[in-house]
Amino acid sequence: MDKSELITMAYKSYYDNVHKYIWSKVDSYELASDLTQDVFMRLLNHANMLRQETIKSLIFTIARNIIVDYKRRFTKNLDFLSYNYDIVSKQSYSADETTIVNDLQNLEKNIINRFPTLRRTIYCMYHHEDMTPMEISEALNMDRHIVYDHLFVGKKIVREHFRKISI
Repeated sequence: MDKSELITMAYKSYYDNVHKYIWSKVDSYELASDLTQDVFMRLLNHANMLRQETIKSLIFTIARNIIVDYKRRFTKNLDFLSYNYDIVSKQSYSADETTIVNDLQNLEKNIINRFPTLRRTIYCMYHHEDMTPMEISEALNMDRHIVYDHLFVGKKIVREHFRKISI
């Protein structure tokens, strides 16, 4: 079986499973579809390494790496957005702008108040007390990965609520 037939067979055989796997990790059907296409595009770049016995493992390894790459980019974007939010929140505003900022801050408080206690504490320490994740993990005596997870989920929830109201 030549490489193009092997890739075609792999696409037909594994597309649905790869898509479901990615979808379970990124919680967006459309994004999962895009990332699944990326998996098979990367597979084309590895055509010289393909063997029928190992193609399934290679596909899922590529999928895992694409998910990790996406989450890293996503986290960097969140950090950039939160940095910009922090900078903008410290500037002076006109009366209308002040009202908008106050409304956004109140909306954020309402969203945060629905968080579980630990996530709310970590989120507030990071965004309102300007503590780093390492400082938070030391202050709360917990693993830094738990802090990163709570920050990631907290930022995601806040961002999704802001998107719902088209901010």
